[in-house]
Amino acid sequence: MVISVLYVDDEEALCDLATRFLNKEPDISCVSVTSAKKALKSLQFEQYDILVTDYQMPGMDGLCLLKEISIRNIDIPVILFTGRGREEVAIEAFNLGATFYVQKGDPVTVQFQELVHKIRIGVDRNRTRKKLIESEQRFRSFFTHTLLGSAILDADARIIEANDYLCCLLGYEKTDLVNTYWPDLFNKGMDSDAGEEKRNFKGIRTGQYDTLHQKPDGTYIALRIALSPILEGTKISGYSLLISDINAEFKLKEQYEELVESRAIVTEHENSIRTVLNALDDCGLLLDLSGNILYFNTKAADFLGISNDSGDTVLFDYLSESDQKILKKGFSLALHLGEDQSVITAKGNQRYEWTVHPIKERKSFEGRIVLFCRDITEIHEIMEELEISRERYRQFAEFLPQSLFEINRDGTIAYLNPHGRTVFQVTHADLSQGIHYEQFIPEQYREFLQNYVYESFLGKDGEPVEVQLLRATQEIFPAFIQTISIREKGDITRIRGIVIDLTEIRREEQARHELEEKYRTLIENAREIIIVSQDETIQFVNPLGALVTKYSPDELIGKPFSQFIHPEDKQLVYENYVRRIDDPTYQEDYLFRFIDREGGIHWVKTHAIRIVWEGKPATLNMLSEITELIQAQEALKESESRLSSVLNFLPDPTFAVNKNGEVIVWNQIIEKFLHTTGSQILGHHKNEVARLLYGVHRPLLVDLLENEGIDIPDNYQIHRHEKDMVIADVMIVKPEGAPQYLWGKARPLYNQKGEVIGAIESIRDITDRKMIEENLTMVNQKLNLFSSITRHDIRNQLSLIFLAIDNISTGSLTLSNQDYIKKIEESSVRIQNFIDLAREYQEIGVSRPVWNPVLQTFFDVASSLNCVVSCDPGTCKCKNVYVYSDPLIKKVFFNIVDNTVKYATRTPEISVKCQETVDGLIFTIMDNGPGIPEGEKELIFTKGYGSGTGLGLFLVREILGITGMQIRETGLYGKGARFEILIPPGKYLHR
Repeated sequence: MVISVLYVDDEEALCDLATRFLNKEPDISCVSVTSAKKALKSLQFEQYDILVTDYQMPGMDGLCLLKEISIRNIDIPVILFTGRGREEVAIEAFNLGATFYVQKGDPVTVQFQELVHKIRIGVDRNRTRKKLIESEQRFRSFFTHTLLGSAILDADARIIEANDYLCCLLGYEKTDLVNTYWPDLFNKGMDSDAGEEKRNFKGIRTGQYDTLHQKPDGTYIALRIALSPILEGTKISGYSLLISDINAEFKLKEQYEELVESRAIVTEHENSIRTVLNALDDCGLLLDLSGNILYFNTKAADFLGISNDSGDTVLFDYLSESDQKILKKGFSLALHLGEDQSVITAKGNQRYEWTVHPIKERKSFEGRIVLFCRDITEIHEIMEELEISRERYRQFAEFLPQSLFEINRDGTIAYLNPHGRTVFQVTHADLSQGIHYEQFIPEQYREFLQNYVYESFLGKDGEPVEVQLLRATQEIFPAFIQTISIREKGDITRIRGIVIDLTEIRREEQARHELEEKYRTLIENAREIIIVSQDETIQFVNPLGALVTKYSPDELIGKPFSQFIHPEDKQLVYENYVRRIDDPTYQEDYLFRFIDREGGIHWVKTHAIRIVWEGKPATLNMLSEITELIQAQEALKESESRLSSVLNFLPDPTFAVNKNGEVIVWNQIIEKFLHTTGSQILGHHKNEVARLLYGVHRPLLVDLLENEGIDIPDNYQIHRHEKDMVIADVMIVKPEGAPQYLWGKARPLYNQKGEVIGAIESIRDITDRKMIEENLTMVNQKLNLFSSITRHDIRNQLSLIFLAIDNISTGSLTLSNQDYIKKIEESSVRIQNFIDLAREYQEIGVSRPVWNPVLQTFFDVASSLNCVVSCDPGTCKCKNVYVYSDPLIKKVFFNIVDNTVKYATRTPEISVKCQETVDGLIFTIMDNGPGIPEGEKELIFTKGYGSGTGLGLFLVREILGITGMQIRETGLYGKGARFEILIPPGKYLHR
C-alpha cells in the first residue's frame, strides 16, 4: 500500500530536492508545500498518511503547526525534521504529539534514508492503532448492550469499567462502582454447586458461585457470579466479571425449605400447646377458625360438659345464644387485630372472663385459636365496690384548690379536677377524647418527667419537684409537682398527683431579682474604678477598685483616701474633693497617681460628682486607669529617639514616618543623597519626600504597605509586595538627564504590643548593577540569535549543497549539471552573507551607550547615500536633542535609508521630525517610496523576512532595544514608508 506524505519546508530548493528523493521510493508518494499555513489548507481538503515538517520557518514554525493540528483534531502522525543540537525542541515536540524527531546532518543521503525508515514505522503504527480502536469499539458495543452484568477489574480487583445492566442489577450508580474494591461489595456468599471455588493469594474468590447481595436501598437479590482472571503470560493483569440474576430461583428454594420446616414443627407445636392447657387451673381449649374443638383440658370438660366420646364437636353448641354472639365478636376482633381479646359472659349471678388468643408466631400453625375461661364473679363484686369508693374520692377532689390529676399506664390523663382544667386551660370534653400527659411538658423537661412518671409506676413515690409545664395554649409556667402510686390488688394501675402553679410567685421574685441584678451588674462590670468618699474616707469601692489596688474591700473601706495617693498628688486630690463638696456644680476632670499594696504606681483620670450617702454629702468618683497610655507615650518618645540614633549609622539613605505620614527620622546618608537636612524635612508629610525623589507627588514604598490595591507607577519593578514588606526597583532621571536606578525596601514600624506605629524605607543606588544586568541580557540574546543563524540557516544551505552533489555523483539527475552548480553557488553566497551579518550583529552592545546628537548623526549617515534629506526648521525640534544609544545607531539609520534607496521607484526623498509626548520623544523618518502593506508592518522587523538576508530591519530593532528604544512603521501603503522611533524618558535630553 502506497504511503502518502505531506512534506513542509520554507526552503523551496531543499523542499524540491527532498520531494524528488522521497518519490524515488516505490511505496512513497510525496507532496510538498513551503509554509505551515499551506500545509494546514492542504490537510483540510486531502488525506495523507503522515506529515514531515521543518522546525524553523517564518510566520508559523514546526511546533506551532503541531499545536494547530492538535487544536483542529487532525488525526495524522507527524515527524519533526530539523537541525542537530535542539534537544529541548524535540522534548516539546513529543509533548505536543509528534511521532518522531529526525535530525538533519551529514551525510545527507543517510539522513534521508533514516527519514524514509521513520516514515514507514510511523504509518505502520498509526494503521495498527486505528485497527485497535475499531476492535475496542466492537467490544464496548457488546459490553454495553449485553443482558448480563459485566465488569472489568484491574490486577488489584478494583472495578475499572462496568456496564449499565450491572449498575441496575446491583443498585449503584456507575460513578459509585468505578475504583471500588470488588471483595468489599460481595463478602458474604452462599454454598453452591455451580462451580469450584478458588481463591488467589490476595483472597479474591474466582470461578462461578452464588451469593446474596444487599442493595443500597436495603433489599436483597440473589446473584450468580463468574469471575475469571485475565493473564498476560503467567501474570494476572486483571479480571473479567459476569453476573446473572437468580433471584426467582433463590425464592423457590427458600419456599421449599420453609414448607419442609413447617411440616416438621406442626406436630411439635401442637403437643406443646396441649401440655400447657393440661397444666392450667382454668378452662382451656384449642380451636380451629370454625370453632371446632381440636383439644380441651379437664376443666373445660367439666365446665362445658364435653366428654371424650363426643367425637367432632363445635364450641358454640355448648353455649347460649347470647354467649355465642359475645364470643364470636371476640374471635373476629382477635383474628383481625392479631391480638388477644377478652370478653365477659354472665350466667345468673356468675361472671366469666373469656380470653381469645390467636396463634401467629409460626406460619405453619396459623389458623389456630387458644381459648381460656375463668370465673371472675368475686372480682366483679370487688370492682363494683371500688368504683363506688372512687366516685366519693372524685367528688372530694372537685372542690380542692389545687390541680389534682390521675394518669393511666398508657400515659393518658384519666382525671383532672376543675382547678386543674383551669390551670391547664382544657375542657372536660378535651379529656374525654384522650390527652397524653406529655402534651403538657416542654421539650427540655420531657426526659426528666418521663423518668419521674416511670418511677412512680414502679412504686417509687417521688419527692415534690419544681419543673416547667405547658398550658394548652403552649404558654410555659413554673410549677411544683408530686405523684403517688395507685394500687389495685397489689398492682399499680395508675398514678395520682398534684400540681401547684408558681407563676405569680416567680413573677414577683423575678422582678425583685432583676432590680438587684441591674445595680449589681452596673457596679461589678463597670470599666472604671468606682469609689464613694465621705469625710475624707473611703465608704465604698467596687470589685475592680479592689482588684487594681490589690487590697480587699474591707481593707479599703473606712481608711482615709489620702493614704493611697502618690505624695506629689495628695494636695491636688484633696483640693478637688473639698471644692466638689462645697460646690455641687463643680465637675472638672483631672489626672493623679495612686499607689497599690505592692508599691506600684497607677495613673488615673477621675470624673466625680457630689451625692448624698446615708444622709450626708459625699463624692462618687469614677476612675479610668490610663497607666499604659502614659507609659506608651513615654516609650514612643524614647523609641523614636533610639530609632533616629540607630538609623543615622545605616549605610543606606533611610527615613521613617509615623501613622499620620509625618517624617520622624531622616538619617545623615539621605541628607547627602537628597541634599536636604533633617531640620528641613522632619515633621513634614511624606509627600515632600516623594517630591525630593521624583520631582512630583507619587506613591512611595511605604504607601504600598498601607494599601495593597494602590495604583503602582509604571517605573516600579516590584520584587515582593506583602502586608509587612515591599521591595522594588525604580528608575529616575538625574537633573543632568542620565538614568539612575534605585533599590528600595519598606517595612512597618511596631511598638512593644505589636501595633503598627509607622513605617521605614531604605534606598540604595543600583545603577551600575542594573547596567551590568542589561548588558548580560543583551549578550545572551545575541548569543542565542547568533547560534540560531549559524546552526539553522547555514545548515539548510549546506543540505542543499550536499543534495546537489549527491545527485551529480550518483547520476540521479532531474536537472542539468549547470543548474545544480548554480544552486551550489547561490547557497555558498548566502552562507557568506550570513557570516558577514553575524559578525555585524556581534558588535551590538560591545561598546557602552553614549549620548549622540540624533539629527546630526542621521544627516551624516544619509549624506553617504543617494537620497535627498530635508527637515523643516519650523517643525523640526531635533537640533539640540541628544539620545542615549549604542554607538551602532549609525547602522540603524543606514539600514533604514538604504531600504528607501533600494525600493525607490523615483529619486528617493526623506524628511525627519521630532515630537515630544507623555511617553517620550518620537523621532520620525518618512520617505516617498511605495510603502509597506498593512499585513507586513510588523513582519518586516522579524529575522529572515524580505527578499535579502532578512536581517536588516531585525538588526535595527535589536540595536535600538539595547537602550530601551522602540521602532514601528505607521505609513500608508502607496504613499511612502514612515518609521517612528520612540525614545523613553531619561534616554534623551536637550542641550
